[in-house]
Amino acid sequence: LILFCFSDNDKAVAGFLIFFLVLVSLALLFVLYKIYVLQKRSSYLLNVEPIRAELLLDTFKKKIANEGCLFLAEFQSIPVVYRKFPMKEARKYCNQTKNRYVDILPYDKNRVQLSSSAHGSDYINASFIDGYKEPNKYISAQGPTNETVADFWRMVWEQQSSIIVMVTRCEEGKRCAQYWPSLYRETEIFEDFIVKINGEDHFPNYLIRRLSVTNREESSERDVTHIQFTSWPDHGVPEEPHLLLKLCRRVSSFQNPSKGPIIVHCSAGVGRTGTYICIDAMMAQLEAEGEMDIYGSVVQLRRQRCYMVQVEAQYILIHQALLEHTQFGDTEIPLSEMHCTLKTLRQRDSDSEPTLLETEFQRLPNYTNWRTQNTGVNEENKKNNRYSAVVPYDYNRVLIKSEEESSHESEEDEDEDYLTEEDEESGRYINASYIDLHDTMLNPTISFCHVSDGSTRTGLFCALWNILDSAETEKGVDIFQVVKTLRKERQGVILTGQCVFEATYEFSITANRQSWSYQLLYVAGVIYFQNVPKLVI
Repeated sequence: LILFCFSDNDKAVAGFLIFFLVLVSLALLFVLYKIYVLQKRSSYLLNVEPIRAELLLDTFKKKIANEGCLFLAEFQSIPVVYRKFPMKEARKYCNQTKNRYVDILPYDKNRVQLSSSAHGSDYINASFIDGYKEPNKYISAQGPTNETVADFWRMVWEQQSSIIVMVTRCEEGKRCAQYWPSLYRETEIFEDFIVKINGEDHFPNYLIRRLSVTNREESSERDVTHIQFTSWPDHGVPEEPHLLLKLCRRVSSFQNPSKGPIIVHCSAGVGRTGTYICIDAMMAQLEAEGEMDIYGSVVQLRRQRCYMVQVEAQYILIHQALLEHTQFGDTEIPLSEMHCTLKTLRQRDSDSEPTLLETEFQRLPNYTNWRTQNTGVNEENKKNNRYSAVVPYDYNRVLIKSEEESSHESEEDEDEDYLTEEDEESGRYINASYIDLHDTMLNPTISFCHVSDGSTRTGLFCALWNILDSAETEKGVDIFQVVKTLRKERQGVILTGQCVFEATYEFSITANRQSWSYQLLYVAGVIYFQNVPKLVI
């Protein structure tokens, strides 16, 4: 009989080792479950017909009903991986470190092959993807890692791609290595490729970088446009589908048919990337045929790369974006055409008919009761509402902390503005809402603005701010979308469309005469004193 004596320290070490082994085992089981069980799960494709443009709204309402059960059924019926297509190259031992995720790999049949690399392998985690009647229009790629940046630029060079669309941010949990130089360094060398940044333009929801790439082996240089979408939240999907439509249109404006595929990537190169590609392809089909086969498009995408359009929310977002496209179209107006456009919008066929401006304004959705207002309509808080018709939504109302809470607030929490249920219970109520303003100016100075009801004149000023910022940075304005977005954020915003168009018209007259800030103040003053007093409740 052999007896072992363990000290308390030995027991603690043994307990930790057992816990660690259990944790590793559970992690391994989860990975194996994702790779084998989920991929082998039976999926039966449904007979989902293409949707005519005029039927998309009714179809969407039908599918979103009952907590989106029809959307869920469609999405779950599509295989996440087609196992009949091998992935042998991606699984080779020498290539495993080039995969950011062990379960998201390219099929052999349509993977992008490099002519060579420093490691003697032609492998990169990227796939050719077809567009609408355009074979290999896109390349869907994972976000480069520190190890694969040089391979990424080799792919850009060899495929003669002139456009890169990035649908993530580098700081999102290290989802993507920064593979371009900063403005401060200007030039970076990645093995055989010298990448130089020639300029960077900041827009409200995206950035455009002008890059030049030099191949040291060939002593030749090419220009590459890098478009980074910055308004995709860390979790979930963008609340405003029109932002993705705008991104697609902006990318199309740079597209050169004689160049190579458009490279699209996020982190894994499947979720956001697949969503963008599907929206872009369906817009093309809608233009050509008057209908869109969204379900069939996602099926085809997954036949070319696993997990494309990764979650149900992205599948629904595709429908929402295309619904937005069919209902409202492209409402952006180039600044150079603003004068003529306003003149056209003011016209009417007869005295009894509305102007085109009034007709467009009537198309704006009225977001009544689309969000809860429980705090503002509470009996205890009603007395703080100057007007009962203008109450802040719960999701973006301003929370005032009590003096006791403020004094105990730590420095690291100073920038936190998310509301928890506990915060909402303890915070004092004020009739005020957070409104998103474009932040492309170098030194924005607006902290808050208010009038008697907090909506009419304030809403006009916020609309002007965003419109004029877009005019300055993008040389175009989208009055329709600006007003639509503001209406989602607070009741009673922009009760008439005339004043906003008039304000932008004033801007087009004063353009290039004064500074941006002077123009904003001038135009706001003109409209404030001439038009807005009529709107006060």
